Amino acid sequence: MIKPNLGARESAAKEAFEEAGVQGEMHRKLLGIYRHRKLGDVYTVQVFAMKVRKIYRKWDESDRERGWFPFKDAVRRANRNGLKRLMERLPRLVR
Repeated sequence: MIKPNLGARESAAKEAFEEAGVQGEMHRKLLGIYRHRKLGDVYTVQVFAMKVRKIYRKWDESDRERGWFPFKDAVRRANRNGLKRLMERLPRLVR
């Protein structure tokens, strides 16, 4: 969700910290947009790449499980087709 008084990229960075306990440099370009249905609502998600610089042991939602995977495995594990298609664009974006 885009936070009040923050843009989409800044909100994505805040979400990355809250949900995964990571901070870093957000890529300047939007990777893309996809939509998904959750609890009967449809959400539009803007995706940005982040170069992770800091990983926290404890964070707001540290009850969540965090995992690190080789890129191809991460794409394969993506459970939303729209997200998977955006992830496949990532190597071209960050050259």
